[in-house]
Amino acid sequence: MKNTLNTNIKQINDAKYQPNLSNSDKSELEELKNKIGGKDVLENIFDGTNPDLLYCELDLGWISIGGAKPEYYLQKYKDRCPVIHFKDYIFANKNTEDFVFRPTGYGTMNNAELYALSLTGNPNPEWYVMDHDCAYERDSYFDLKISLEYFKNLIEVTELK
Repeated sequence: MKNTLNTNIKQINDAKYQPNLSNSDKSELEELKNKIGGKDVLENIFDGTNPDLLYCELDLGWISIGGAKPEYYLQKYKDRCPVIHFKDYIFANKNTEDFVFRPTGYGTMNNAELYALSLTGNPNPEWYVMDHDCAYERDSYFDLKISLEYFKNLIEVTELK
């Protein structure tokens, strides 16, 4: 599989495209629990491909919701992450895995630590994406506005150090 994947990625690069692979929902993250050779599916893909040819587009919220540590993946793949998704959530009930999305900065994610960690990559990310997949009864545009305001403030405070 690794040879086929690397061949396909090389063909995409040769066509002047830069593929990014992102984890995008909880069902994919169930795979984080399944290990092959001691590694989960994300690790097997990224460790088995050329970092110059396949970039990593981590969705930190989905990694956390899936029960894994986003800090681990960000630390491991920070040098190949031109785009990082910040997402926030709260657990709806402490006794279940049910969760509710929240605007970035208004949930359980340690965004300050994750943002600081993202700046240790070489190169630093080109884009930060804030999303929460579902606003429920709330105004989606308001949620986006306060997410972006939170992140803008986080950037400014981090630069003050």
